[in-house]
Amino acid sequence: MKSEAYDRLPESDKKRIRDAMDRVWGRPEVIEARERTLKAHADLRDTIRVSLEKTDPEVAALLKKIEPEQGFDPRQLPPMPAVDSAEFAPAVTLRLEMDLLMFAKPDRKDATKLFHQRLMGKPEVQAALQDVQDTHGEERVQAAQKLRQTYREAAHLEFQALRSRTPKEAPKPEAK
Repeated sequence: MKSEAYDRLPESDKKRIRDAMDRVWGRPEVIEARERTLKAHADLRDTIRVSLEKTDPEVAALLKKIEPEQGFDPRQLPPMPAVDSAEFAPAVTLRLEMDLLMFAKPDRKDATKLFHQRLMGKPEVQAALQDVQDTHGEERVQAAQKLRQTYREAAHLEFQALRSRTPKEAPKPEAK
């Protein structure tokens, strides 16, 4: 949603747009469309890789050397279960984690997983997750959207807290 036109909007309109996008992002039809898009991108990358191996094996070998070892592969995501399935809430939780991991650098995957666990342990996130588990049908979809929003707000607050620390307050790396 970043563009010059968007940047010129009043903050109240930007907030409305962000809120609406947060609500629709967790809808089953949007999740399904996103999965199709991610799979199409992965298929395109695979096709390019195979084509490179046929046309210029040396370049294909070079690219393989620099490819991240633990890159995110959207095809590893299981399909979303039915909304009223007992597996729906765990699948939503997995998607939240995978959304974070998608943007994490390969060397930050473990730290990102710990960050996700810390967010999931927050009382407000736990309450929103419980709502997902306790509801059914359209209410469950809305509860999943609320969980996603609560999770993102908790992540935002965590990032703000990390940024506001002075260098001497920053946690020290663990000795190896």
